[in-house]
Amino acid sequence: MIRKILFLLLILPLPKLSAQVSNSYTTQCASEMYWKKLEKESPGIRQKYTDYIAAKRLSNVAAKPTGAIYRIPVVFHVLYYEQNGIVKGNVPDSTLQEQIDILNDAFRKRNADTVILRTVFKPLVADAEIEFFLATKDPQGANTNGITRTSTTMKGFGGESNNNYFIDSIERIKKTALGGKDPWPANRYLNIWVSDMSTKENGQNVISVIGYGTPPLNPLPSNWGFAPYLDNTLDGIILQYQYVGGEKSPYLATASTHGGGKGRVAVHEVGHYLGLVHIFGGSCTLGGDDGINDTPLQSSGTSTPDSLKNSCNAGQAGDLPDLWENYMDYTLDPFRVMFTKSQVDFMRDILENQRDTLINQYPTGISYKDVEVNSIIVYPQPAREYFNIDFEGNIESMILTDMFGKTVKSIHDGSRIIKVDDLPSGVYFLKLQSNQEFYTRKVIIGR
Repeated sequence: MIRKILFLLLILPLPKLSAQVSNSYTTQCASEMYWKKLEKESPGIRQKYTDYIAAKRLSNVAAKPTGAIYRIPVVFHVLYYEQNGIVKGNVPDSTLQEQIDILNDAFRKRNADTVILRTVFKPLVADAEIEFFLATKDPQGANTNGITRTSTTMKGFGGESNNNYFIDSIERIKKTALGGKDPWPANRYLNIWVSDMSTKENGQNVISVIGYGTPPLNPLPSNWGFAPYLDNTLDGIILQYQYVGGEKSPYLATASTHGGGKGRVAVHEVGHYLGLVHIFGGSCTLGGDDGINDTPLQSSGTSTPDSLKNSCNAGQAGDLPDLWENYMDYTLDPFRVMFTKSQVDFMRDILENQRDTLINQYPTGISYKDVEVNSIIVYPQPAREYFNIDFEGNIESMILTDMFGKTVKSIHDGSRIIKVDDLPSGVYFLKLQSNQEFYTRKVIIGR
């Protein structure tokens, strides 16, 4: 396969990959539609998120290496249906495990096809040190294989038409009462729904969306001017069932015909879930790009690889061509092979802040009941000399413990700025007491 890819690269640019492969997905990623839904419900929220990304770029906030490999528990919710006596969408366990393996290869830079990277971009590729595994315990503590299966009467959650707000119809996948499947607690699991998002057009079900992931908007910073949090109970990723997994998928022929087949749709959507936006921003200005320092400016997405494609500042000194090998572009699956170093820093920063309860390994005696993910914000992460605490209630006391549960600081004066310049780099846990209730947050110290 790699030899075939290398041969194709030698003859770029290509108008299309082959006569059998369409040059783009119908709608590969519905993140733009999801943002329109959010903007409709909370006007101005997208600009706030854009400003948030820009601020991270200006302050050069990065998840400094701590040697920690972050592991995220995943639950797949498979929704299938029967049509003309044939069961559709009941993706087998082996394909779901293959998708986990593909995610791990992508986020750990273990995929062999990174060899197709153009030379100028090879120094940018990075290991995110993020791994995924099928959950072994359900929300009640019972053993599980990390997969739920639900028979549904819905033969296409997309509804009757593909428009800006048909995403509301697709979101029914996340609700049992509407024919879908309720999520497991979103602050403890990455929920991935696998179902049929097709729309009905001229009496036929047509694949309109391949997938989308919700952005990390919980908790919202207090200075954004919105409610403290959105409805994060529906947080997660939805994938069109034919595009899950790779060579082990029984739907490989369909996925390959439409540019998939390598499991990179899920990689792309997990990138959104961890805060990344599309590598193309619609303009050639810093305010209109993806907010990542080491990705070239790019004004449009790429459907098929083109070694000459340069949508911004072509010919200027230091300018680079479009980075269509990146997972956050729209390139065909065989050609998306990498995250950049700054993309990795950004995703790890999100995991250490908005999504830190996914990776928290609490010391003995502290349970998930102690965690109120939307009630307390600790920043910056990682902290160097100090960290701030954003908490609406009265703080009676706080203790900071190391990974072994040993108390390294005890604070009883209500202070919300905690000096840590005397502590070594590493992972710590802040336990805050307010009105006889306890709140726990992970704190990263790194220099």
